[in-house]
Parts: sequence; structure tokens; C-alpha cells
Amino acid sequence: MVTLEHILPNCQEGNWPQFTPEEADSYRKRIGNMVLLQHKANSDMKSACWSDKRQQCKEHGYELTAQVAAVSHWNVEAICSRQASLAKLAVKAWPV
Repeated sequence: MVTLEHILPNCQEGNWPQFTPEEADSYRKRIGNMVLLQHKANSDMKSACWSDKRQQCKEHGYELTAQVAAVSHWNVEAICSRQASLAKLAVKAWPV
């Protein structure tokens, strides 16, 4: 089963100090912060830090998920950049 993983999780458990509480509230539900993962991998990671999630994404078979592993630091800028890339891809995939 494939699930939607929030890279910056809903509950950070101290693993995401690069985000202020306001930034976490604002950015964790954005499409740029989400990847597809197998259910087991997703549930195993929970609120893991970026380095652990990065490794899991790198090993995953979905191309768009694996692409996030190229990002060394997951922060507001990374989420915004990924979101912009996904928006460009969406326009190509679903032309209006």
C-alpha cells in the first residue's frame, strides 16, 4: 500500500529545530513537503529527522520521492523549491 509521507512531520518531537513552530504549522501540509512511500516505510519513520528520512527516500523506488534525497537540508526553502517544481510538472501532466 502506498501512503503520503509528510517529510516535516505533524509532530516534530524535537527532530526539526530548523523550523519555528509557526513555520512548521505553515509548511508541513504543503505538497512540496510530501512524498509517496510504502506504508511500512512511512509508519517506521514517524517523526524521524531529515537525515533518516532522506536515506529512506533515496532508497525508495518512486522517482519523485527519490529526488528529495538530493536536498542536503530540509527547510522552508527546500519545501518551496520542491513545490514550485511540482507545480511545473503538474501543468505538463494536466494541461488546462
